[in-house]
Amino acid sequence: MSTPRRTGDAWECSFVFDAARDVEAVSCRGGLVTAGGDELHVLRAGAQSMASRPPPIDLGKVLVVAAEPRAPWRYAVAAGDTVAVFYRTDQGDQLLRLSSSAGPAITRSPPSATHLAWGREGSASALYIRWDDGAVVRMKQDMSGLDAPDLPPMDALAADDAGVLAMISFAPPDPRAYVTRDGEQLEYRSVEGTLGPSGRVHLAVADTAVAYSIDAGGAFVSRASEAPFVRYEALATAGPVEFEGASSDAALFGAVMSGGMSGGMSGGMSGGMSSGPTGGAASLLRVDAQGNATLIAEFGSDPAAVSPSIRALSWDASRHILWGASPQMGLVTCTAPDAKRSKRIVMS
Repeated sequence: MSTPRRTGDAWECSFVFDAARDVEAVSCRGGLVTAGGDELHVLRAGAQSMASRPPPIDLGKVLVVAAEPRAPWRYAVAAGDTVAVFYRTDQGDQLLRLSSSAGPAITRSPPSATHLAWGREGSASALYIRWDDGAVVRMKQDMSGLDAPDLPPMDALAADDAGVLAMISFAPPDPRAYVTRDGEQLEYRSVEGTLGPSGRVHLAVADTAVAYSIDAGGAFVSRASEAPFVRYEALATAGPVEFEGASSDAALFGAVMSGGMSGGMSGGMSGGMSSGPTGGAASLLRVDAQGNATLIAEFGSDPAAVSPSIRALSWDASRHILWGASPQMGLVTCTAPDAKRSKRIVMS
């Protein structure tokens, strides 16, 4: 693994908030940035000012978000069994609620949303939801409710800027990753690894390329439908993964946790902390299509302080910025060396 040798090759990383905030998820698509945790944060395409607000009072802490990469530029957030979709009409901002408990009566606790992604249904944009029981549903085009496509139980789903949707299932006897461009025709490829009862799968897609990681179980990449998954050793302990763009040869980012390290982020910055393991560090790595890994940022804590963690990564192609969501540090941004200098993102 290497580090940039010249100042001009270094990624410029910073914190969006002056004080630490709990941010659990972030999604950047089509220039629209959405993040959530104790608050909702939204940055519109072309804007320099990020707006923050409390989530709807009945929703509570936001754990999952997804920004729509095309008109009408909706965004969805989820907490528990409820998904809230924010959109605009001539009458102003609107809010739609979707719930896993809607429909026939159920005799157990309703499933919770774990993944959201804006894929396609035919040529139209469509919101896909994965519940924690493995079921995948899709918001109806008239936004009147949810449809249940004929799919096996899935462990994760993700979509790229073009609306290519990837899903992954570790269900025996044939664990598979699925890719669809229209929500109808599915391509699949075999996957490696096993998923424990408490394991979380992180998934990313860029055209025909699919990457997944299992917490502390390795990261694997396949860049074509006929190509096998290859283990990326530099991301052996990666959590969230994300591609740098929507082409199949895009570099892959990974958030890697390590223990027993101290100090701040490269460049002398440090984040606020909350409860959790102490004395560790979180690093952001970029691995190109040839497998060359570069360390672009490192976030650390003092030995007695709580270790920072990164729960989600999302690539902002319009700004050439990698966004990270952290319960301890809030929102982290890392700007690519080739990006033009722009005004600092400010809060409103």
